[in-house]
Amino acid sequence: MDVFGIGYDEYRDWIRNSRKRGISWDDIALGLKKDERGLVEFLNRKVFEDGFCEITLEEWDAIVKSLKESEEKMIAFKDSKKSGIITNGADNNEFEVPKGNQTVWVNYRKMLKRKKFDEDAIAGIEDSAHRTLKRLSIDTRQIGSIKGMVVGNVQSGKTANMAGLIAMAADYGWNMFIVLSGTIDNLRIQTQERLINDLNYQDNCNISFQLLEHPSTSSGFVKESQLFNFNDGQSKRYFTVCLKNAKRLQALNDWLHHDENKYKNMKILIIDDEADQASVNTSNMYETLSIEEINDERKKINKLIIDLVEGTKNGYIKNKDFKAKAINYVSYTATPYANFLNESTIDSLYPRNFINFLDQTKEYFGPQEIFGVSGVEDYNGMDIVRNADDFDRKALKNATERNLNFSAPKSLEHSLLWFLCTAATMRHFQVNSLISRKPVTLLIHVSQRQADHNTIYHSLHNLLTSYKHNVSQTIEACKKVWMRETTALDKGKFIDSLPLYDYNSRKINDYPMFEEIEIYIEELLSKISYIKLDEQGNLNYHNGLHICVDNCANNMSRDSDDHVRLAYPSEIKDDNLAPAFIVIGGSTLSRGLTMEGLVSTYFLRTVKQADTLMQMGRWFGYRKGYELLPRIWMDSDAQEKFEFLSELDYELRSDLERFQNGCDPKEYGVNIKSTPKMSWLAITSKNKMQAAINANFDFSGYSTQTTLFSNNEESVATNLANLDVLIQKLDDFDVTHDGTSLCCRNVNFNEVIKPFLEVYQAPKETSFFHEIEQFTKWFEEINSSQEYDNWNIVFNGSGKINDQNPWVVKNYGLGLTNRSKLISEKNDEKNLIDIRILRSPIDLLADVPLEFASRVDFKGLSRNQKRITQEYKSYRKLVGLEKTPLLTIYRIKKDYKYLSNSNKINKTREDMCAVDDLVGLMITMPGQKINDNHVVTITIDLAKHKEFDYED
Repeated sequence: MDVFGIGYDEYRDWIRNSRKRGISWDDIALGLKKDERGLVEFLNRKVFEDGFCEITLEEWDAIVKSLKESEEKMIAFKDSKKSGIITNGADNNEFEVPKGNQTVWVNYRKMLKRKKFDEDAIAGIEDSAHRTLKRLSIDTRQIGSIKGMVVGNVQSGKTANMAGLIAMAADYGWNMFIVLSGTIDNLRIQTQERLINDLNYQDNCNISFQLLEHPSTSSGFVKESQLFNFNDGQSKRYFTVCLKNAKRLQALNDWLHHDENKYKNMKILIIDDEADQASVNTSNMYETLSIEEINDERKKINKLIIDLVEGTKNGYIKNKDFKAKAINYVSYTATPYANFLNESTIDSLYPRNFINFLDQTKEYFGPQEIFGVSGVEDYNGMDIVRNADDFDRKALKNATERNLNFSAPKSLEHSLLWFLCTAATMRHFQVNSLISRKPVTLLIHVSQRQADHNTIYHSLHNLLTSYKHNVSQTIEACKKVWMRETTALDKGKFIDSLPLYDYNSRKINDYPMFEEIEIYIEELLSKISYIKLDEQGNLNYHNGLHICVDNCANNMSRDSDDHVRLAYPSEIKDDNLAPAFIVIGGSTLSRGLTMEGLVSTYFLRTVKQADTLMQMGRWFGYRKGYELLPRIWMDSDAQEKFEFLSELDYELRSDLERFQNGCDPKEYGVNIKSTPKMSWLAITSKNKMQAAINANFDFSGYSTQTTLFSNNEESVATNLANLDVLIQKLDDFDVTHDGTSLCCRNVNFNEVIKPFLEVYQAPKETSFFHEIEQFTKWFEEINSSQEYDNWNIVFNGSGKINDQNPWVVKNYGLGLTNRSKLISEKNDEKNLIDIRILRSPIDLLADVPLEFASRVDFKGLSRNQKRITQEYKSYRKLVGLEKTPLLTIYRIKKDYKYLSNSNKINKTREDMCAVDDLVGLMITMPGQKINDNHVVTITIDLAKHKEFDYED
């Protein structure tokens, strides 16, 4: 039953509107009637009077249940994804959210609504900006500069959050705003234009911002700045966006120190955008002994930023009275690894006062949503990544060096054909008012070499020219790609992949019929060119395809009427079609630049730093109204790295959330996952993690499950044989409280558990494979201190135990575990089976003794699975299992038939088809972190240096 089909949209809209009016789910289920007879009348009226499609009672019930489940998951998601803050415990200031109609914040809020930000997004920006504002100080002359960090997500709207903080700070008297923006000037200009336009949105506002372009001590600028007034009570605020360039930074600091009287009245807020880029120190600081030597060793840009933040010039304060009234430094980044691992001394940029992490909104497509997280129920990953292993790098290099034609591989051609389809679909959506008018983009990022960009350009231009001259054949090629892709990810599969997406308040636009978009494909092929310039030099867009080669070599136009670099229109009028762009580039597209309407990406870059690679994910972000369209082509190496990055990012943010209450950043170093994979993917460049040390960390509170299995006969047979050996070692089995499984209690780790885990066959691609050796060593050592009791082992069965079940454990018949596998060509090639989730949350309480089962609200927990993962430790403590580790063993049915046992047709999964039954494991450790002797992660050494006092 496909309850997500386009025919039911009108029913879903009625349900959503009813929920907005506060109508209960029970009343909605009956169509606002008293009984089922009234519901039938309601549905008939919808069909015959309102023109809705026909629907059965079963279909209506399924739709209501699906939307109710979606709403419940969203509530749980909001609770689990609350933003938070790690602070140094200093008192908050008393600033509240500005309320007056003439305030900058209220006007900025109006501007966000005009840009169609929804209320939840605006509330998130307000909450984050206010939380950060309360950590700042309006007078730092006695306490020294405030240093904090805001951790966001790649392509998640950091600029809107920065502008929100500036708006609130302006209302409370900050008068000098410095935004440090990357190392590429066109990105600086993009940030500057957006910020100044948004902040100067005037609707009866009593404060205005004056942009300062490249402040310096040049005679012209000094003369102009004589008119600037930084005294309290002034309505003017001053604002500059400075490139992280030594000359620009030096000129800015020289200007700040040029007029002592003005400097003393400045209340400065420095915002460091992309703070992990260029700002961190890359010199080795750990051989130096004095502050003079440290200042000599620092890298120039880092030194100049510290001068801005500390109010110094060349490392020194002019005199003890020469201080700005306030200096606050807030760094923003989505990849804070370098910032956390670089250095932590008082004179560094380490966020010693607070670390604020932003909400992850319910409509954001991040690494977890796209690539999944193994073993985490809500992150299954989306089927939007396609293989591009057929791309020949050597052929590209050879064609570039010899000035030859480069033949585009099939994968690149497919990404181009999909782009034509999706660009046409976007125009169809816009014409039918299903989405607002916005540009649409194909991103091609295969090399950092500028010469390669030109080679790719000529290859695509030739290909598109052939498409233009053979439109009917091109339409047929597009149709094949369209049918394949729309079948691979339909609306139902999308919803299954993203259970936390906000389906209640947002309608997911389904794919149109191919015949509805053909006319737009023809129109896109009608003209292929760079962006054109009119006679006045203004950018001029057409309804065809714009090809942009975005790199530093193309800062100037090639011909009088061509603009080669990417430049989106500032606005699109309602009677114009949104322009389409094919963007080819490298470094300039790696970070900061937003790809508008990105529906197709071809990505082959290989880098060895996790933070650099994550920032290249221009496909992360928001896709409101066209959620089904994005696709990514990448090679298997890049995909494997992004899958690892998804887990790295998930664990980092979980670690931050775990320590958000009452934790001082000066004493707390964030733990960052370290595994053998670091040999091919470093967390960040080595010279940025000079203070990294092996962390003191343990596996207390650790929970893991096997979700990826080898499907070769030897591995599967070995696990089954070792399972039999384990069973023979055990006696005294109890039937579990629900009558489905067996539990063996008080099992010795060294004699039983460890030998079994050491011979368990797990694929090398799994985290379980990499961690189990460290885990067993850790437990052996900690076990000697009697921190834990002996183990419980649960043999997990399905259905009640009876003699007819196939899995015999000491004369008990257990039902096999039914799991389907994800459809994956990559796993099929490697002979792997990915089930994504093994455990059911209730399994975490399977070993509750029968005599204590009444203490656990099993009925309530079964209705709210999310509650189990949040509360299972408290329940285990309640029944005396707070110190008992649990090993749960599953025997997974080798030939489980997925579709025959499910009414929901979901083609992201298929029948199991294993060579034999698979042995799955879940390990659940009690407690929180209790021991500090075992290395599994890295963190920063917070005590490397003596803390220097400048006045001393």
